[in-house]
Amino acid sequence: MPADENGRICTIALIQAHGTTIGSLDHASASAQAFHRSFLGRKMTREQFGDEDLGAKLIGRPLCNLACDDIPAWGWLSHEELRRLRLNPPEETREDAIGEWLEDLRDLLTDARVAGQDLVTVYV
Repeated sequence: MPADENGRICTIALIQAHGTTIGSLDHASASAQAFHRSFLGRKMTREQFGDEDLGAKLIGRPLCNLACDDIPAWGWLSHEELRRLRLNPPEETREDAIGEWLEDLRDLLTDARVAGQDLVTVYV
């Protein structure tokens, strides 16, 4: 079911009130397109983490049957999905924004895996 504006606000408020922040990924508004296409795109997440749907799971997965195709967006990974991800650092690192995002995401996913819980993500 698509979330209306009130549903999106309530969902985010619920996550903020009952969740624990373990990290964040930041990008400038000007790099939003690169963040979505190049970073969260299937090729990047498949090559780096072994899951071609990771980007969609992180910011395009329904939560409590509420889906959102606008900002804010959300997603989640179960603890079992976190356990299956490939989180070892790559042999070659990138010296650009995508490389920074990959390193930050790898750290965040590792922290979530170590915590032993599911991960809920919010894109605002």
